[in-house]
Amino acid sequence: MPNNLDLILNKYDLISLFVAENDEFRSVNSENARFTEKQMRQSMVVLKQTMSALQGINFKKMVIRGNGHLSVFIQDSNKIVGYVAKEELEDDKIIGSLNATVVEAKPEAVPEVEEKKEEVVVEEKKEEIIEEKDFDARVLNDINKIAEEYLEDFTYEIIENIKSDIGMKDSDKYSSKLLSKYIDGLEQSASMLIGPTRAEEMKDKMKKLLV
Repeated sequence: MPNNLDLILNKYDLISLFVAENDEFRSVNSENARFTEKQMRQSMVVLKQTMSALQGINFKKMVIRGNGHLSVFIQDSNKIVGYVAKEELEDDKIIGSLNATVVEAKPEAVPEVEEKKEEVVVEEKKEEIIEEKDFDARVLNDINKIAEEYLEDFTYEIIENIKSDIGMKDSDKYSSKLLSKYIDGLEQSASMLIGPTRAEEMKDKMKKLLV
């Protein structure tokens, strides 16, 4: 597949763009994007779970509108194309652009300009200090039970994705730092499914187990 995502992002003034094909996942973001690659991958989990629940429906396209932007998912042969934009594009335009051969433009000669060096003051960020403490596996099970109350059928796949993302392995003991990272990942995924308010409520219940 031609690697022309950046060209398409700029050509159609998109906010985010990704292509998932087989085991390959590629994405690009504009400077105004508030989405990370991890969030894009999580959106794929939600899409797959939704289509699994709606058995018998042949998925071609899904559009989610809100807050002046829209998210679009298009099924094209064996790949899924997703983008976030201010307005919807014609499917043929973006699919055709993705399949087009990349033509690299020759850089234009730019007159040399003497660069002015500005003094940059970097403000040092204070990191939150997390007191290390070990918890046994029972606490992780209790966290997962709370997740199941809120996420229901989505729980297993989301849990496995987050474990993989943060490198969490099965163990008898887990550090408070690792469990906090795990809970933050659950909240981030849950906000896409049940909304930020309920996701935060779920997170608060989980955090109380670490006190």
